[in-house]
Amino acid sequence: MFDAYGPFELRTHDKDGIDNLYRQISDDGTHNLENGIGIYIIASQDPAGKSVPQYVGRTVDEFGTRLKQHFDKGKFVDLVSTGPLQVFLIARAIKGQIVIKSEATGKDFLLIEQLERDLIAHCVAQNKDLLNIRSRTKQETYVAGFRGDDAAKREPAAQALAKLLGT
Repeated sequence: MFDAYGPFELRTHDKDGIDNLYRQISDDGTHNLENGIGIYIIASQDPAGKSVPQYVGRTVDEFGTRLKQHFDKGKFVDLVSTGPLQVFLIARAIKGQIVIKSEATGKDFLLIEQLERDLIAHCVAQNKDLLNIRSRTKQETYVAGFRGDDAAKREPAAQALAKLLGT
């Protein structure tokens, strides 16, 4: 459904650094990767060398175009000043083939949107300062019979839901 690629490295936020990043993506050997659609994650390294997600984005145009838009706006200038960034691409793929915009369906777009929300929720738990300010969701949403309730205090409907969901 989705295939992961990278990490690719952005050492500097200038033309040479960005050109080098695109070369890495093109040289990956995966047909149409730079034209693929899906999710991208920008990560930095903490002082201990651990990778930390900084931004999660989606594109339904193509990876190359969307990343260039961010770079043209200087979105990651401050981040890259503290050291190289890692760029992960999570491409929508069907039977091992990268899906490009002209081939994408409504289902592809919905899957990408859902995955972006899921990854933002996951990454914000790892980095409370994640740059994404839109699309953040709470880690836990209370639903009687599903999440965040005391099983002994469940109403009959919640008990029935819990039985259905195995919670």
